[in-house]
Amino acid sequence: LAAMTWAPLAGATGVSLALSAPQATGGSSVTMRITLDAAAPTGGTTVLLASSQPGVTIVDATSGTAISSVIVPAGGRSRDVAIRTTPVAAGVAAQLTAAVPSGKAAVILNVLAPAVLSLRLAADSAVGGNPIAVSVTLSGPAPRGGYPVALSSKTLPLDPRAGLVVPERATTATAQLATQQPAACRSASRI
Repeated sequence: LAAMTWAPLAGATGVSLALSAPQATGGSSVTMRITLDAAAPTGGTTVLLASSQPGVTIVDATSGTAISSVIVPAGGRSRDVAIRTTPVAAGVAAQLTAAVPSGKAAVILNVLAPAVLSLRLAADSAVGGNPIAVSVTLSGPAPRGGYPVALSSKTLPLDPRAGLVVPERATTATAQLATQQPAACRSASRI
């Protein structure tokens, strides 16, 4: 019998994935590059795409529409897509996968909950018993239902239940917080 030689099918290439950033605050987007091990054949190579989290969507980088596959054109080796995230109350890890006839690849995107970036008082001091305006800014949009921020102070006699809620999809909120009447005037230069 003649010896048989095995050769890979034309266009049957492996694939790899790379993210522009390993993490993103919910509500923001990153870019994912899909790279084939070899140039796509005539007709291109179709890459099937999937995300393990419903709030993390793979979209066409140009149109912004959700996609489940992309074609690397003939002669090309790579294609970029956008990964769009939604605001989250707690961090989640999304597994993004790409598959071609000869194999598949996966990468993890960590989606972060927003963090408090800044806290600002409307004035450097306040008379006890009078309300004081406080503004909070988050690192990203608040998730569904809003993002509660509890407040406390070492120098200002705030109500123990003091706090505010940043509305859904917003990044800032301002509230009038009640203060308790202190024995003497106290500085509120820092919370």
